[in-house]
Amino acid sequence: MDNNEIYELLLNNTVYEILNADYIFTQVFEQKKQALTLRNWVIGYFVDMYEQTLQRKYLFNDRKNILLATQLHAEGLIYLNVEKLSIYKQFFLRYPQFVQLLPVNCPIEAIQWQENHISPLAHILLNKLSFEHLVVLSTIKTPIKRAFYEIEIIKNNWTVDELQWAISHFIFEQTGLEIDDKEALLQSYIHKIHYDEADFS
Repeated sequence: MDNNEIYELLLNNTVYEILNADYIFTQVFEQKKQALTLRNWVIGYFVDMYEQTLQRKYLFNDRKNILLATQLHAEGLIYLNVEKLSIYKQFFLRYPQFVQLLPVNCPIEAIQWQENHISPLAHILLNKLSFEHLVVLSTIKTPIKRAFYEIEIIKNNWTVDELQWAISHFIFEQTGLEIDDKEALLQSYIHKIHYDEADFS
């Protein structure tokens, strides 16, 4: 099997998995908002696997996922352009803990991730934050900074516009606390959020 045949197989398999994920999360689940967030996470997972396989096998057929997006369009998923694929992949990479929320029949391999003790539990993020919030948060590389804004959204019921304003005005940096103090403060807020969530469940 030459490289072109290997690539065609990879492309077709990736398209099939994304089509399957789209069907599962848009047709089967009743909680539409949460279902679409999880669907986007799973699509991001498959995009990342696709890119990793291209690199591992030294395939240069689709450097910017243009062919993948084109094939998905041809299959009817017209909302999945190159930009969306990139956004979903970044969301997957920033929030690997969302794997805990997937149904048992979701066809993804086990992934390794490290618990972030200064970030709310995955199910709280899913229930309290919109996907638009998560997209903005996914642009933040530093875990403690991302956790700070996650908590502020939950505490203050921020809109996406308010979140973007806070980030652009460096609210995290203006707290004036050392990193250790920020972590301790965030952990105290996390405990309260988790306690309140358990109390009302």
